[in-house]
Amino acid sequence: MSLKAEQRYCHSLKKFVGRVTLPTHTGIADKGLVILLAGIQRRWKVSVAVYLSKKRSEEVKKQKVKAASVGANVVGVTSDMGADNLALWKSKEVTGSKNKDVVSSFPNPARENLNVYVLPDAVHLMKAAKSMMESNKIITLPEDIVEEEGLPSANVNYNHIDDLFQHEGGNELKVAFRLRDYNIHCNKQFKKMNVGTTKAVLCHRTGVGLKLLAEEMNDPTYETTGWFIILLNTFFELVLCRHRGLAVSKFNEDVYLKTVQLVSGVADIFHRMKVGQDGDYKPAQRGMRVLCKSLLGLIEYFLGERKYAYLILGRFTSDCIENLFSCVRLSQPIPNAAMFLQCLKDITLAQISVAVKGSSYDYEGNGPLPVDFLQEARQRAHDRALTKFSESVQELMENAIRPHQESDYQMLSPWEKMVVYDMAGSVIAAILKSNSTVCEICIGATKWKADTPHPAALITRMKKFTLLRSEENAMLQICVSDEVFHAILTAEISFRLYRERTLKFEYADVKQFFVENLMYVWGNSLIPSCHELGRKILTTYFDARLKEFGKLKREVADKENQASRKPPTVNKSSKSVAKHALADSVTVSSSIVRL
Repeated sequence: MSLKAEQRYCHSLKKFVGRVTLPTHTGIADKGLVILLAGIQRRWKVSVAVYLSKKRSEEVKKQKVKAASVGANVVGVTSDMGADNLALWKSKEVTGSKNKDVVSSFPNPARENLNVYVLPDAVHLMKAAKSMMESNKIITLPEDIVEEEGLPSANVNYNHIDDLFQHEGGNELKVAFRLRDYNIHCNKQFKKMNVGTTKAVLCHRTGVGLKLLAEEMNDPTYETTGWFIILLNTFFELVLCRHRGLAVSKFNEDVYLKTVQLVSGVADIFHRMKVGQDGDYKPAQRGMRVLCKSLLGLIEYFLGERKYAYLILGRFTSDCIENLFSCVRLSQPIPNAAMFLQCLKDITLAQISVAVKGSSYDYEGNGPLPVDFLQEARQRAHDRALTKFSESVQELMENAIRPHQESDYQMLSPWEKMVVYDMAGSVIAAILKSNSTVCEICIGATKWKADTPHPAALITRMKKFTLLRSEENAMLQICVSDEVFHAILTAEISFRLYRERTLKFEYADVKQFFVENLMYVWGNSLIPSCHELGRKILTTYFDARLKEFGKLKREVADKENQASRKPPTVNKSSKSVAKHALADSVTVSSSIVRL
């Protein structure tokens, strides 16, 4: 990480620090090199070495030997693709160049017949891939890939994502609900570094929305962009997973082969695809080739030679070192060498420390408190509850929801109705994942049983995840029955009609208000009442809908606040840069100069 190039007196070490501490190097250090070991089978991490430096060196090799001496087996080195780290790659002859075979490992200096794999951090690579698409706009896929996947064209156009955002701009319910203008077009460097910005664009729902837009606009070229977005989303979901749900294993041979084919296929596509109008070869392509080759080697090593039951690829990211650096930067964004060493020492000790038993914050537990000082507070809370109950009943009586008319259903466009159908499937899936008690009869009554698809199920049918799942489990969501769809559709219309007046509620429970007033939708339905599934469906739906409505109100308030502010006089990336720019623009009169 970057440091201020200066010397400071360290009271802990009782000397000046700031000079380079790596052998054969001299000068004032401007970077801190931390070597950290992290576990694969069990997630642990510990800093083993720290140096003040100006560039990478052979010190990494020495630490591998020391790690092996205490029984640790170093299998990979993960880092971002900065200039210093690329120098380390070059020293180990690691390359992913366009006209060369990929070399992603080097012999382990401490263990014979074993390799150490070099992995560019997948999180940084994901952000680099998105930035590459945004900057160059056009990506041309290999012709054999286009023919094999049945794509209508070879061009991936980043402007298609902007078209999707503009098309859904007038809808409140959107397929790609994570897209924002500031996510699609990142004008600031810090916004490009945000992981949420990248995940909002390289999202499965973005790909589905592009496929739906291709049918809506009768333009099949959107399908190619949608396919590429879904491919990247699937790949990064696999390599960034931190749970067993997407861990690589050989329990299902078909899924295992699909996983290996996915990783090798992405490497092949990034090797042969052409970026931009001139078909340049970008750093993200080189990094993707090295990452995929290393992942395939690690999968074969752990599942084949070491006989692991499964392998979580998210363990090979640099999150452990990034978290360490984030803690160091809490004191200063760019610390000096003395503060860097002091913070690193405190953090390292805290990671291996445990809570002291019998500390002053433990309760005695020998007997009850001599005075119940909460008695008066309990009485006041009881009195407030009685008042709140009576007032809430009054609010509910004054805002009863009327039965809907046919004209009310015209409030939603056909596009939004398909989104509502997909939301209904998400509600049923959420109930199944929760600890809520439901039986097979209840769930069976909520599913669509006809041979032909539901008229509003186009989005749900597009959301398939066949690359890493078996065909029978390919559907992400559930195709619900028409009764469930109609109930959720009625709930959405009621929510839009009455949500503004619920903002004025002071005592009533807003979610309970909607659920109780909409229980009539299950009056003549075939949904069993044995486990109150109808009430659970409405409760789960309004839990999510109220949360999204809160986000919408927050965005509206932010826009109003920004509109009320004075426009900035200088458009710079930070206040410090703007301050210097304003100072340089000041003209000093000659009379002041004479004074």
